[in-house]
Amino acid sequence: LKLTSDWPPESKHLVAVCPSLVDHTQPTHPNSFQQMAFAWKSAGITYLKFSEACARAVRNSLKEDLRVVAQRREQNLLKFAKWESGKQGELKYVIKVDQ
Repeated sequence: LKLTSDWPPESKHLVAVCPSLVDHTQPTHPNSFQQMAFAWKSAGITYLKFSEACARAVRNSLKEDLRVVAQRREQNLLKFAKWESGKQGELKYVIKVDQ
């Protein structure tokens, strides 16, 4: 696969998220690793979104029993605790996700 100007932007996003779609049988330019390392920038997404997409792809590729456990970790909880005199107060949920 080669990215050319006639490709739709969606294809560039796909290659950025799935580097395995790049044809590794063709000779590569010496800077191709550097270009791929920052493919998320050229795709117009943040590194955080890129890493979330990669993590989601890995979780979805797991076997069913392991996938359920990994997907539970995907849910984030936000907790808050007030500290006084160097001691942590009671932890309270700011946002609670139903489990």
